[in-house]
Amino acid sequence: MSDPADVSPALPYPKYVILFADGVCRSPSSSSSSSSLLESSEIKNLDKLAKEGCSGLLMFRKDVSSSSEAREMVEFAQLVNLYDEFICQSQNSEHKISYQKKNFNLRTHLMSNSSQIFSFASNSDFFASTKLPTHIKDINVDELSSQISSILDLKSTGSAASDKAENVFIHITSSGNSDVDVLSMTDKLAGILRNDWPDLFLVVVAGYGDNKNVLVKLLEPEVDDRIKSIIPTQSYIIQCSSAREESPLYVVYYHPNFSRKDNVQCFTENEIIKNNGNGKMLADAFIPEVAFKQGKMPKYGA
Repeated sequence: MSDPADVSPALPYPKYVILFADGVCRSPSSSSSSSSLLESSEIKNLDKLAKEGCSGLLMFRKDVSSSSEAREMVEFAQLVNLYDEFICQSQNSEHKISYQKKNFNLRTHLMSNSSQIFSFASNSDFFASTKLPTHIKDINVDELSSQISSILDLKSTGSAASDKAENVFIHITSSGNSDVDVLSMTDKLAGILRNDWPDLFLVVVAGYGDNKNVLVKLLEPEVDDRIKSIIPTQSYIIQCSSAREESPLYVVYYHPNFSRKDNVQCFTENEIIKNNGNGKMLADAFIPEVAFKQGKMPKYGA
C-alpha cells in the first residue's frame, strides 16, 4: 500500500524543516466576493511548494479546549505526538514527558516565538529548543535561515550525524502578531530554504490559531484515479472517526525527488480540501510519519 505523501528514500535520509504558521487560516471563501488570507495573499513560494508537492489535512481530537491559552498547548501537544503525556502531566505535575522516547529517538530542534510552547519543549526532552523573538518583525529571516543551516549542518551531505538534529520544527504563532506578517515570513523563509538547500525536505503546516472555529466538511476529495491510488487509508480514515470537524491543519510535503505530486495548484484552504493527495489523519500521527520518512521506525501505518 502507498506510503503517505512520499516514496520512502534510500539512505541517506533527507533532513527536514517543518514550518508551522499557527493562525494564518480563515474561513474558506464560499463566493467570489470574499476570500481567506491564503487566497488573497501573494505567497508565490508556498504556492509553488503546494503545486509541486503533496498536501493533506491534519485533524484534531474532538475534546480539544476552545480557550486561547489551552488551545495553543493542546493542539501543539497533539501535533508533536505528546497529547496523552501532556494530559497526564496536567493532572500530575511530577509526570515526566520525553519527546525523543515517544517519537523513536527523533532528534528535533524546536524553535518557537511562543513562550508557552518554548517552555513546554524545553521541559519535554526535545533534542534542543530555541526561543525566537515574540514579535515577527524582530525576526530576521535571512539570519534564521542561516541558523537552520547550522543546526542541521546542511553543508554536509548525507544523513545527520549522531550529535546533530535531524529536523528543525519552527512554530510561529500569530498571537500578538499580524497574521499577514506571519504568513509573509513563512513564505519568505520557505523560498530561501528551497532555493539554498534543494535536498531539504520541506513541510509547511498552516492552522487557524485563535481565529473563530471553522467547520470543514470531512468529505473525500473529488480526485482522479491517479490521486485515489496514492491517498493512504491504513490508519487515517479509520482514526478520523474521533476527529473534530472544525479548524483542521493544512499541510504540504515537498521534496524534489521523494514527495508525490497531487492535483493541488496553490496553497489555499479550498484547494487543499478539494484536491489533496494525502487524505486526512489525526494530528498525533504527523511526527510518527516524519520519523518513518527519516528512517527512525518501520513502515508507518502498515
